[in-house]
Amino acid sequence: MGSVPATAPPVTGGATAATGTGEPDDQREERPAWLDRFTLLLALPSFLISLIVHVVMTAVAALIVFTGPQVMQVALNATSSDSVATDELDLNDLDFSEMELEQAELSESMESLLDTPTEFALETPTVLDTMPLIVPDAMASLAEMMPAGGEMGMGEAFNHRNNADAREQMLKNNGGTAASEAAVELGLKWIAAHQLPDGSWDLNHQAGPNPGNFRRSPNPGLPEGKFGATGLALLPFLGKGYTHMEGKYQATVRNGLAFLIRNIKNEGRNGGSFHDARGTMYSHAICTIVLCEAFGMTKDPKLRDPAVAALRYIVFSQDPIGGGWRYQPQQPGDTSAVGWQLMALKSGSMMGENAPPFVFERTKKFLNYVQSDGGVRYGYTGPSAAPGRGTTSVGVLSRMYLGWNKDNPTLQEAIEYLGDLGPDTRMEAGGNERRSDAEANMYFNYYTTQIMRHHGGKPWEKWNEVMREFLISSQSKEPFTEGSWFFDNGHSSHVGGRLYSTSMAVMTLEVYYRHLPLYRSEALEDEFPLD
Repeated sequence: MGSVPATAPPVTGGATAATGTGEPDDQREERPAWLDRFTLLLALPSFLISLIVHVVMTAVAALIVFTGPQVMQVALNATSSDSVATDELDLNDLDFSEMELEQAELSESMESLLDTPTEFALETPTVLDTMPLIVPDAMASLAEMMPAGGEMGMGEAFNHRNNADAREQMLKNNGGTAASEAAVELGLKWIAAHQLPDGSWDLNHQAGPNPGNFRRSPNPGLPEGKFGATGLALLPFLGKGYTHMEGKYQATVRNGLAFLIRNIKNEGRNGGSFHDARGTMYSHAICTIVLCEAFGMTKDPKLRDPAVAALRYIVFSQDPIGGGWRYQPQQPGDTSAVGWQLMALKSGSMMGENAPPFVFERTKKFLNYVQSDGGVRYGYTGPSAAPGRGTTSVGVLSRMYLGWNKDNPTLQEAIEYLGDLGPDTRMEAGGNERRSDAEANMYFNYYTTQIMRHHGGKPWEKWNEVMREFLISSQSKEPFTEGSWFFDNGHSSHVGGRLYSTSMAVMTLEVYYRHLPLYRSEALEDEFPLD
């Protein structure tokens, strides 16, 4: 993920000019010569000034013509990305306290935080409001799952999560078990126990108050990633149907949402940002998914503006040339970051807020660039002779959401390739304070599980049986770590630590009901009874 941005060097030397501060004249700087020349310019006749301006403008136009379109494009890019000032919202300008919630008991500190008047208002109408999206076929395929004669309205794509009977039926129909659900509940219990008093989580789960020494679980992640950590922690609760209005974790979810909304950074006409030092655009996408899902599930109006602002920032942040996303806005992309942004935009679509079509066309352009084997496999920042498993699974799932239908020959070849690889269930005997006996690549497992679930059929059944039993058996049963996972596999595992591993494992076990399958033509009533 990203690195901590460098701070600006201190300004040294020179005196500060007096500007009506009451300082003696002899302590003021001498009037600079250029200011006198500027004053003289203002004194020129207006027709002469007009002539000078027109001559300069003509010269600039000629320069653009003779230097070609690429120079003009660079100029446009610089203008669009550099001209907008960004300000951090004052926490006193936000209002989350007026939400009509069925609240569980909160600590006095949280009550005082949430009583602060807060209102996140967009400065201008969002492009997501004024530019309706004509979505690609696969993203529109949610409509194919509607009962005959009905229309899937705002947020209805999340209705199954709010229905316990629906989730139970989907669990049973799609390969989940009582043991997998028990593992989900244990995982959520561990995550909830590590929430901080301000409603956030930290990738270093050992940080914060520690009554009863419950923060003694090993394998902490790195600090300075509270946005990403909070988003990762909240997603599994929403996946199971727990919101700030329903379920036994209402206070947990409510406090987490309050933390996000209090701390969203106002980026002016470009929306709202969840950048942090550790996660950059990764953190932003994860928090955006949280807000979109929470709004889609509850229709709580207090969540809409922050969700739309976050979606709008993703649109702004896309690389206008290569079509991807990475750590910083408009930076040339990488496949991993692209996957998270696309999932956030898809969540926005499911809650009823759509991005303009050009965003998805640019994303296809990026995927075309990083693909190999005709689209079966995908590199990280470009085509690769040996593409990674994780980037390949992200690329294939992105293609499914961008319009590949189930019968697409390249998708079928990719399904066969991923199926032959199978879930990563690597184990290593013996562990210590910093290592785990599980070395599985959960990034690959998480994305490929979604691919197989959307595809269905024999490839899904084969994948699911192995994946499900591995996660059940590798979940910790030990004191302090009970209910959690840690997979000792590369950079993301050590940045995200046990909290990241646990969240990814829980969401993988929620796959039976977390999202409706893309490729399904029959009515939802065949999956579960509708109210």
